[in-house]
Amino acid sequence: MQPGLGKSALRAALHGNELPHVTPDGAVEVAAAISSAYSARGSLASASRERRMAVLAAVASSLGREREAFAQLIMREVDKPIDLARAEVDRAICTFSDAAAVTATHEGRLVPLDTVPQGAGREALVRRVPIGVVAAITPFNFPLNLVAHKVAPGLASGCPVLLKPSPDAQRTALALGDLIADAAESCGLPTECLSVLAVTDDSLAAPLVESDLIRGLSFTGSESVGWALRDRARGKSVALELGGDAFVVIGPDAPIRRAAERVAIGAFSYAGQTCIAVQHVLVHASVREQFEAELCAITRRVITGRPDQSGVLLGPVLRERDADRLEAWLLESLRLGARVVAEGTIDASMVSGDKSQARRRVGRWLAPLVLTDVPINSNLGSSEAFGPYVDLASYEDVDGVVARLAQSRFGLQLGVFTSDLRTIRALYDQVEVGAVVVGDIPTFRLDPMTYGGVKRSGLGREGARDAMDWYTEPRVLVW
Repeated sequence: MQPGLGKSALRAALHGNELPHVTPDGAVEVAAAISSAYSARGSLASASRERRMAVLAAVASSLGREREAFAQLIMREVDKPIDLARAEVDRAICTFSDAAAVTATHEGRLVPLDTVPQGAGREALVRRVPIGVVAAITPFNFPLNLVAHKVAPGLASGCPVLLKPSPDAQRTALALGDLIADAAESCGLPTECLSVLAVTDDSLAAPLVESDLIRGLSFTGSESVGWALRDRARGKSVALELGGDAFVVIGPDAPIRRAAERVAIGAFSYAGQTCIAVQHVLVHASVREQFEAELCAITRRVITGRPDQSGVLLGPVLRERDADRLEAWLLESLRLGARVVAEGTIDASMVSGDKSQARRRVGRWLAPLVLTDVPINSNLGSSEAFGPYVDLASYEDVDGVVARLAQSRFGLQLGVFTSDLRTIRALYDQVEVGAVVVGDIPTFRLDPMTYGGVKRSGLGREGARDAMDWYTEPRVLVW
């Protein structure tokens, strides 16, 4: 836990009182946290699996008891619609529970060496041992569960974690740190197993990337920042979960209504502020008209509302500058020939003046849009939007889909609505992505599954078992 922020203040924040003021760590505190984590690495690495599992299970249990309080904190801190915030807490519980389960079975292997004459009478025991102190940097959009995906496998593997949450999402991370500190103390693990560094000045976080005492860097965030950090983190293991421009393929045999409903959810939930939000839809020419009509009808019923209202799918984007960028990108695409074929509405209570006037933006609130003819050379056509816009295009055959996806510099997840096995296999074999999701959108993610991207979308994989492979390294005993 960060010095100076007492548990009582954090618990007050959880239960609806005024959020505590977060004082940024100074360079001295960051250095002290690194030193403490380094000193604790031996005792954490030698702790029994039973103790690590007990800590993870205790955190999952505490999150269950505080489910609504954490959901309210997430909603207030990052404007996530309350229903989605509750779902995030449930996912974090799953993440800690899964890490506890994997801890019991994450193991090395025995390698026979008598396959060559020189190895007669010998064998090699390969154990997986923790790599040491790991720095983790997380974004705002999943302030609890993306933190859990760094911290839970780190604790399960025996690695102290130095966590730098987004400046926009520090309080949720600090509240989770409070629960972990309680669990570690009660289970006999060093409380230095996790330090939450509420740094607002990025220069103060430089040692997390550059210190020789830190063996690993796990980053989730923007493409440009992630690759720049990789270049600076020399001599460290680096895992990157970066952006995407997620595609959905609608085959000629797709269930059109269900596919349109899922695309709308994937494109517009939380104002599109996820790295696997649906951004592009490739529809077979034979069903293009039918699918477009369904998606447009659904979009026109979507209301952008306040995040504290149950049933709201789409709230505001987090920052005014995010809305400014998206508005500029939209205008650029329209100038280059894109067309808006459907748009949702903004809750009338947030519109001053003539409430009947159609508005695509009110402050940080953006109406969801369905576009077509978006040029590939535009920002919306080639970059991660991170906003509630989705564009439609037609294709004639699977070769056209493969060619279009090859033009993307990203490769996170692909959604495919078809039952044609040849199409599915062609996309799985030829498209460079981390996962192909059949019968659903690329926004689909269950927390135990292997998750990550290729190309400019990142390095490494998440999910407890895959992450624990990264948090550990093989050590060989030959006898």
